[in-house]
Amino acid sequence: MKKRRRSTLRDDVLAAAKRERQALARAQVAEGQRTQESMFLIASEVAKAATVRHRVLSF
Repeated sequence: MKKRRRSTLRDDVLAAAKRERQALARAQVAEGQRTQESMFLIASEVAKAATVRHRVLSF
């Protein structure tokens, strides 16, 4: 079975790029150029407006 070394290299490059973007974003927050909320994946307005529906498990 062949080992896939290229995917490991790609993962390392992607992880390094992610860390670089995170460091830049954290520096912008520290300098006041961005708000911490602007870094959230889901905006607070969307989270506040969301409703959760649970399935009924009994039939």
